[in-house]
Amino acid sequence: IEFNYRGIECRSKIDLINHDLGLIIDLKTINSCERAENEVKYNYNRQGAFYKLAVQNEYGIDYDVVFVFVEKSYPHLCKFIDFSNDTIEKGKMEYNRILDKWIEYVNNPNMYIGYNSNIIIV
Repeated sequence: IEFNYRGIECRSKIDLINHDLGLIIDLKTINSCERAENEVKYNYNRQGAFYKLAVQNEYGIDYDVVFVFVEKSYPHLCKFIDFSNDTIEKGKMEYNRILDKWIEYVNNPNMYIGYNSNIIIV
């Protein structure tokens, strides 16, 4: 799905949209489903929130996002993860923060917006 958000041309490559169930489905392979709930740390909440945004822009509907984790090894067990509204909201805040940085860079291409170059003492 290609769409414009905040003046930025965006693209989202969704694995499956099930209109009958009102779901956006993303398939993920994983070594073990035992740790699937911890996969939010890999920014899947941001990805899910962005998928919701893309579908809202394309179809004008608000679908839930489900991630299907499938183990890489036999017997290829599966786990389904549906993020809470709070988790999706955190993802939304994250992608907007990233887009804020992008817009700042585009408007000020000579400004360094990377890491602080000072030595950090811990």
